[in-house]
Amino acid sequence: MQPSQIAPPSLPAPSAADTQRAIDFMQCASEGVIFYTEKIILDCNEAFERLLGYSRSHLIGKPPLSLFAIGDEPAALRHMYLGRGMPINAKMLHANGSSLHVEVTGRAALYADQVCWVATLRDTQTQVYVTESLVRSQARYRALVENADQVIMFVQGRRLAYANPAAARFFRLRPSDMHSQESMHLIHPDDRALALRRRKEMIAGDPDRSAMLRTVSPPTRHLQSDSVVTYVRFYGSVVEWEGRAATLIFMTDLTAQHEKQESMHNALMHEKELGDLKTRFVSMASHEFRTPLATIQTSSELLQHYSDRLSTTEKAEAIADIQLSVQRMQAMMENFLAFGRMSSDSMQCKPAHLAVVPLVRSMVHEALVADSHQHVIDVRLRAPMQEHTALQLDAMLLRHMLGNLLSNACKYSHFGDPIDLLIEQVVAPTQAMPTQATQAAQASQHQLRIVITDRGLGIPQRDIPLLFSSFHRASNAANVPGSGLGLAIVDRAVRAHGGSISVQSTEGEGAAFELLLPWTAA
Repeated sequence: MQPSQIAPPSLPAPSAADTQRAIDFMQCASEGVIFYTEKIILDCNEAFERLLGYSRSHLIGKPPLSLFAIGDEPAALRHMYLGRGMPINAKMLHANGSSLHVEVTGRAALYADQVCWVATLRDTQTQVYVTESLVRSQARYRALVENADQVIMFVQGRRLAYANPAAARFFRLRPSDMHSQESMHLIHPDDRALALRRRKEMIAGDPDRSAMLRTVSPPTRHLQSDSVVTYVRFYGSVVEWEGRAATLIFMTDLTAQHEKQESMHNALMHEKELGDLKTRFVSMASHEFRTPLATIQTSSELLQHYSDRLSTTEKAEAIADIQLSVQRMQAMMENFLAFGRMSSDSMQCKPAHLAVVPLVRSMVHEALVADSHQHVIDVRLRAPMQEHTALQLDAMLLRHMLGNLLSNACKYSHFGDPIDLLIEQVVAPTQAMPTQATQAAQASQHQLRIVITDRGLGIPQRDIPLLFSSFHRASNAANVPGSGLGLAIVDRAVRAHGGSISVQSTEGEGAAFELLLPWTAA
């Protein structure tokens, strides 16, 4: 459609006063105003001259569309000549050759008794510049957020409104799957209450906008076996996102830092434990070695200085005291060495073909000899356990277990009290074996059960939780010789096999120690 084809609408003729008022209004307007026909500009105000840099005399008589930049003429044509009164944004040519963004509104009018059109033009250059600057700024910020290594998210309500690619990588999801994700599913179940409380405190104005939490990857309502737990620090701030309140979250992975802190803490605790062990060792050794050394010194001095006055029986007793003291010291030294080996990383469980019952009977005999046969140890087998049954066990570790338990049963029992030793096969519990269990033990459906029961002093209930700790002795055993290492050695030997040890005891009535070891046929 060409301007020449557009007929101006018919309008009532204005009075002279109306015309003058229109001209006065046009000249006073802050926006550019022009009157034009389909071919030429009839008149313009001073604001229009200032807007485009042309003089009024230069503009009058020029085609209106010649002032528009190439490409914007069709839009100008539709709105300036159809009289719709709807503004459009277009570019006009300035006198200096530059282009100028304007908003144009055209409608039919009367000018000097002539039917024509009138258009108002408003300078939108600043507005366009601000808008374009804002778009560029948003693009820069989006590029910064999209390419950042730090996790950045917007949360509205309890769902993610936005998450950058770093967040998707961190939580092991596709970027599209992060949108509308339940925000609490990102948090470890045990930390969700803390996360909600910190969010409420932050909204209420708490200046501390951070929180130490654990996250779950991939997000899930309930913790799964393959869930990856990570320690992070959240930084939050309340902002507006698409016209609604939201929480802007920055997240920093602190897992490596947490592991270092844990490692340092464990190292310090290990050093403290070693220091405590050394202190207890010195105290125990000085106490436990003093008695046999004093016995050896006294007996040897008797033999040295008064041998001629001693009877044969008295000499034999002195020699027996020396031998017993030496055996006691040897037993303590053996426990020290065994404990040292089991405490080092070099200690390994080496299962091999082992006839269990003959080894048990051998250890019973050694215990009775060391105890001077003051007790009777009754060994019972329960089918399918037999004398010749052979299993895959470490003989040295089993000797440490049985030797210490039988020695304790004799030491803490009254003279003549019987001691029972039961050996049987039992069905393994359905729960998983301990973490130290060998692959063969995990596959086994049965266990070897050995129970040693005495009727001696018993163990106070308050001592049982620490019973298998190094150098710990029950509070009622102060008058009975011992190093406090025996049960610690038994516990480590049992765990090295992938087994377990437990105790049932009533103070004053005795104790029953139960060993459960993997039943792996040889």
